Amino acid sequence: MATMSDIDAQRDAALAILDDKILQARKQRNAGVPAAQEAQLDQAINDLSEQRQAVFDQAFERALDSDEMDKALAALRVATSEMNRVAAEMMTATTIINNLAALGSAVEKVTTALKG
Repeated sequence: MATMSDIDAQRDAALAILDDKILQARKQRNAGVPAAQEAQLDQAINDLSEQRQAVFDQAFERALDSDEMDKALAALRVATSEMNRVAAEMMTATTIINNLAALGSAVEKVTTALKG
């Protein structure tokens, strides 16, 4: 199964190509072309933008189905559970101060899980 990095790399490569073509079409349109070409370029820009969104959406859906995403989500759930436990104890000035380091540790676990 593809890893998140594989999916991201292919998504980024496809988006870079589409972004380049969208930019070229906009430059051509803004350079001053006959009305008929202007309409065609507008349509081309819209079509390329829709294709760009489709690539992004498909990559996102594929990433949701990856084993790597499942592992990251499991780690994230454990870390946020710990954050909730520590935060629940932070009700007074004293408990906030006393539990700040523990909450910071739990937040670090969340950010680590999000980084993969």
